[in-house]
Amino acid sequence: MEVIMDILAIIGGIATVMLLITLHELGHLLAARKFGVGVEQFSIGLGPKLKRLSKKGRLPVYWRLIPLGGFVNIKGEKIRRSKMNESVPGKSLEDISWIKQIIVHLAGIGVNFILAIIILTALFLFLPEDTEIAYASLRFTFIKLPSSLWILAPIFAFKATFIYCIKFFLTILKRIPIIVSTLFTSPLVPREGGLGDTFVAWGNIVSIGFWEYLGFVYLFSLLLIALNMLPFLPFDGGQAVVSAAGRIFKKGMALNILIAVSFIIGAAIIGTIIILVLIGDIHALLYTPLGIAVLIIGILIVLKFILSKTGKKKE
Repeated sequence: MEVIMDILAIIGGIATVMLLITLHELGHLLAARKFGVGVEQFSIGLGPKLKRLSKKGRLPVYWRLIPLGGFVNIKGEKIRRSKMNESVPGKSLEDISWIKQIIVHLAGIGVNFILAIIILTALFLFLPEDTEIAYASLRFTFIKLPSSLWILAPIFAFKATFIYCIKFFLTILKRIPIIVSTLFTSPLVPREGGLGDTFVAWGNIVSIGFWEYLGFVYLFSLLLIALNMLPFLPFDGGQAVVSAAGRIFKKGMALNILIAVSFIIGAAIIGTIIILVLIGDIHALLYTPLGIAVLIIGILIVLKFILSKTGKKKE
């Protein structure tokens, strides 16, 4: 029974993370369309395509195999270019001003920021009592505002969210050298707080209460914003930096070097975080009933995907 509850908690955590990431990518999509930039596809999840969610003749929207991310292919984007990309109707990202390009790149952060303000405003107004949310090194106390200050709740929420986004961003920026060096200087032993543990903890918070759940969503929104502010590709901040640099260097060798260096640094950060986070989950897959259950489910999903593809080829 405990294994089933943990699995349900993981599913609930993944679903919430996917919702936040999908809203983030939707921000990029809406901004691109606002400026008349063509969009090739909108994907929920990563990896191979499982199902097309939109009708033919409309923007392709795909559900992909790995439910831990998402992306939108924008015409003229520096990364994720494809042969089809240039044939998509609409302007190229390079055809609009560099300021509009930056707006498109940062629109996802904007959506997450607005959502965070809405959530924190709701917590200020409707929280039954002061509540502490804590997981790993994250620890927040959400305070219920007295009724006399309710009219100022959105202002307080905006100010607090802005300050904490900057603090999270600076903290991550300062810890990047430590995070990357840890991969080479410390033995790869299982650590507490892996991705699976995070989703289980999230699910447990959901079972505790709605307001605690909202608090956790707020914290994750801040992390999502702070990570995407990093000035390296493929993060949104890196895309914005490249667009601004493109105005200075145009399309010369200096711009290509900047893109290459930025992408290498960004890939190193992402790869290191994935390895350090997932090593605990790999250990769980080998030694716990929950891990074995998740592994079996994962294998079944992959097999279903392979069979569906082979079936289509035979037809």
